[in-house]
Formats: sequence, C-alpha cells, structure tokens
Amino acid sequence: MKHTKKNIIKACKITHTLAYLSFKCGVVVELVTTLACHAGGRGFKSPPSRHFFCLQFILALLSWHNYSVGLPQTIKNKPNETSSSPSLTVIAKKDDVYSFSQERKDKYHFRLNGTQVLYFGADIEIMKTILDSLKIEYKLQIVSEDEIKPMLSSGEADIALGVEKTDLIKNVADFPKTPLRSKYYFFYGRSQEAKSTIMTYKNALAHNYTVGILVGYLYPQSFWEAFPYENLVLNSHIVEERDYEDHIKKLKQKKIDLFVGDKDLVRMAIQKLEASGDVYQYKNILYWKDFYSAFSKKSKFKNLDTAKEQIKKSLYNMQERGQLKEINDFWVEQKK
Repeated sequence: MKHTKKNIIKACKITHTLAYLSFKCGVVVELVTTLACHAGGRGFKSPPSRHFFCLQFILALLSWHNYSVGLPQTIKNKPNETSSSPSLTVIAKKDDVYSFSQERKDKYHFRLNGTQVLYFGADIEIMKTILDSLKIEYKLQIVSEDEIKPMLSSGEADIALGVEKTDLIKNVADFPKTPLRSKYYFFYGRSQEAKSTIMTYKNALAHNYTVGILVGYLYPQSFWEAFPYENLVLNSHIVEERDYEDHIKKLKQKKIDLFVGDKDLVRMAIQKLEASGDVYQYKNILYWKDFYSAFSKKSKFKNLDTAKEQIKKSLYNMQERGQLKEINDFWVEQKK
C-alpha cells in the first residue's frame, strides 16, 4: 500500500510539472492537478478512476492548447518540403524586343497598366496579360539562354518564354499549340539588281550568289541541305556575320549578294542605318520559326494542369483576336 502511494505521488508530481510547463493553456489545469496530487499524497481514499479522470482531463486540455497555439519548435511537425508552390516562376532569355528588364519609363506605362514592374517586352506582356486576367500569382526572371533548360528540367522554373520546340526542350517541358510569336525569314537583296520578287535556295545556288547568315544561329535542315558543309567547313557560298547591320553594310559594299534575315529585326537595322533604298525584301517566306511558352514537366505549382489549360486557351483567344500580333508589333516599333 505504501509503495502504491509513493508511485501515485511520483506520477502526480510529473503531471504537475507538465501542467506547470503548459501554464498558457490555463490555471484550471494547474489547480486540478495539484488538488488531485495532494489528495493522493495525504493518504485520502482516492479511487483510481479519479486519477484516471484527472489525467484524461489534463491531456485533453494540453491537446487543445497544442492545437490552438502549436507545439514548441523542437517537437512541431516539419513542413512538407514537397508541397506545391503558391506562385508560378516565369523565366525568359534577355531580348531587346521580347523580354528585358530596366528602370520603368513613362512610354511603357500604358502597356503595363502603370505598375511598378521592371520587366518589359512582347513575351512578358503577353504572359503578364494572361496571368493577371486568370488571377494567378507569378514572379518574373530574366536568365541566360544556357539556364533555361536546366531550370525547366529541375522544376526551378514553371514557365519559360520565347522557347523553340527542340527535342532537348521537349524532353523536359510541354508546349501549347499557340506560339507567342512566329518569326518569318526572307532573303534580302539589292533592289536595283532584283529581277524577281521570289528568291529560293535553288535560285541562289543557280546564280552562284553569296549568302550572309548569323554566327551561331540555328537554321533549318532545309537550309543546310541546300548549302551543305564542304570538307567540314562552311559552304563557300556562306558568309557569317554577328548582326544584321554588318550584313547590310556588306550588301552595300557588294561583298555579299543576299542574306537570310528576320523580317522585323532586319527592318529595325535598315532604319537605324538609313539604308531603306539599298535593301530589297523578297516576298516569299523561306521558312519560319515559332517561339512558345514552355511548361516544366517538374513544376511544383499547385493546380498546374488547370493553369496550363487556362493559359493555352487564353493564348488561342488572344491569337484569334489579333492581340498577339498587336503586342509584338508594338514592341518592335518601340525598339526602332
């Protein structure tokens, strides 16, 4: 009997200490525990059911306290590290027309609703328009071209803007059917020598023309089939330059006959050099490239499937209404 009393007293002291440490949950816990312990300690006849009831009462209050204010950091459940991201991370390669960052200028206000964003360009405006209308939270980031695939592959980025649909990117990202923009490529030649409004690879080869291309640019397979490498070096008909301005200068100096160019960017270079009377644009399209918004297959954004479908539908609707063309044309004009 004496041994039983000692055990009861010891248990009550432990319970008393726990109640004291959890004092924030209320003085009632302290009071009930102390009274119960004193009753057992003085040798009063205290049925086991009373102690059991008191213990249950205390544990219930402690559970309520922990639910209300949270357990101490040392025993609190750790947050789920694989939980969904609350906002989309949108990345884009730096481009003077389609995606760039700088301090805000007044002329951009009406295109970006006067907000304090530091990101501009056609691709940025298109995606911003869509995400704002869908009330989807997002953050923007300008990255280098080399960072796009790794960020999509790891899920660090949810969407990449202005991306070509290459096999490497298709392995790590999904693409909508509607591109952000399509770039048309033409041959350009001296107007006074142009005998036709059409120029093809076959025509260029037949006339033995020298053709200018950009260093490191990815031209389509059809181009390299027409101008294949000769002994592992560039075809003798091909001359590489770093930008369209150099092409125009060489065209005026009669060092090349034609060059392959992006319609909008070449137009900008022509106006900058005041060379509108020296360059002729052939009417036929040699080929075009589409640039898309790519969705990471490893994205951690919550409800990603729903968001993707909404964005795809919005892109299609903007294309049908002519908004994509309007936005792209605006930013090309701004950069002239």
